[in-house]
Amino acid sequence: MGNLPRGRVNAARPFLRTGIDYAGPIFVRTTKGRGHRAHKAFIAVFVCLCTKAVHLEVVSDYSAEAFLAALRRFVSRRGLCEEIYSDCGTNFVGADRELKELWKHIQKMRDHFWQRWSREYIHGLAFRPKWLRGEVSPIVGSLCLIRSEATPPSKWPLTRIVKIHPGDEGIVRVVTVRTANSELVRPTVKIVLLPIATDAPLPPGTQPNRL
Repeated sequence: MGNLPRGRVNAARPFLRTGIDYAGPIFVRTTKGRGHRAHKAFIAVFVCLCTKAVHLEVVSDYSAEAFLAALRRFVSRRGLCEEIYSDCGTNFVGADRELKELWKHIQKMRDHFWQRWSREYIHGLAFRPKWLRGEVSPIVGSLCLIRSEATPPSKWPLTRIVKIHPGDEGIVRVVTVRTANSELVRPTVKIVLLPIATDAPLPPGTQPNRL
C-alpha cells in the first residue's frame, strides 16, 4: 500500500490543499413564481484534504468559465490554495489551461515592468550631471545599490551605507556598505544612492540624497 499524499497527513490551514469534483446535475430557479423555468446546474464540491471540511458552490454549467467563477467565489471565502486536485474533466482541463495562460501574461507584465524600472528609474538615479550641480554626498544609513557591469540593474544588490571615508579635502569618494552577508568597501562611482523621504530625520550637518 502506498503512502498517503503529503496534504493528507501534514497539518495546514483549511483548504490549503483541496480536492474538487462536481455533483449533479440539479435544477435551480433564479426567481419564484409561475412561468419561471428551472435550469440545469451543478454543485462544485471543494474538500479540504487535511480537515475534511467541505465547501459547496453552485455552478451554472459544465464550462471552464463557470468553474473559474466558482473558484473565485471559493477563494474569496476560504483563501488561496497551494494545491488543487481534480479529475480530467473538460471543465477542469480548460480552467487549468486558462489559468496557465493568465499566469504567463502576468509573468510577461512583471518582466516588462522590471525592464522599464531598470532602464528608466535606476539609470535615472545613476545619472549625475557633474558640471551643472554638486554631486550628492552619501551619508551613513542611506540605502544604495551596488553597480555591476555584469548584471542588469534589477539584479544589483541592495545595501546600506555603514561608514563613509572622506578624503583630505572632505569629499567622500569611498564608503563601506553592508549587504545581507558581509560588509564591502566600494567607491561612490560604483553605488547608486536611493532617494529618501524629505521629511525623514537626518544626522546634523547632512543633506538629504535627493536626486
